[in-house]
Amino acid sequence: MAGVLGWSPERVDREVEHYHARVRAERASQEQEDDAAADAERLKVN
Repeated sequence: MAGVLGWSPERVDREVEHYHARVRAERASQEQEDDAAADAERLKVN
């Protein structure tokens, strides 16, 4: 998709890191005791 979107290598790196951060946040949210805490974990990454 990066080629179709015209992304630079730097943009690709940023997007991949953002994806990894979102996955880490989602995994951390699954370890929380309640929905509010889980939502807070997810919201740490925009």
